[in-house]
Amino acid sequence: MLHKLPILSSAAVNKLERERETASDRIKSLNDDVANAKESLTKLKDSVSTLMADMEAHAANEKELQSAKNVVEAAGSGVWSTVWRVHEKAKSNTSATLEEKSQELDEMDITDEKVEHVPAQYDEYLVFIEYMALLCDVGPKGLERMVDALSEQGLDFETLVYELVGDGQSSADN
Repeated sequence: MLHKLPILSSAAVNKLERERETASDRIKSLNDDVANAKESLTKLKDSVSTLMADMEAHAANEKELQSAKNVVEAAGSGVWSTVWRVHEKAKSNTSATLEEKSQELDEMDITDEKVEHVPAQYDEYLVFIEYMALLCDVGPKGLERMVDALSEQGLDFETLVYELVGDGQSSADN
């Protein structure tokens, strides 16, 4: 059993180093996602500000139209008809802008949901990498003590390594 320990520990260390690199790449990707999310949040804030300004402008236009309605009606139905068409066109344009901004906000909300998961995943990867570093740092004697401790607990180290490495048994036998 002890003569297989260096091969098993080497296979386990190699596997852990590959996983560490994969986790590191994933963390870099998550950091990029956080940066993108921050940029999206800034755009979202700008969109909300623009939307609020557009809504206020629309409300002001509506108020002016209602206050001028009596004057226009007194001028005649032809004038009122023209004003009403202009109003409907402005209302349509404002509604289209509001719909567009609303859609942008909905898209930003989807991005925000993704961003909420990034910090938790980042923390999990950091903990995982710390454990992997500890395993790499213990060296052969540390691994031997760990094997003994696992055996005392009734766990079979070879089985655990083969589960981690996958097809490690064939490479460990060689």
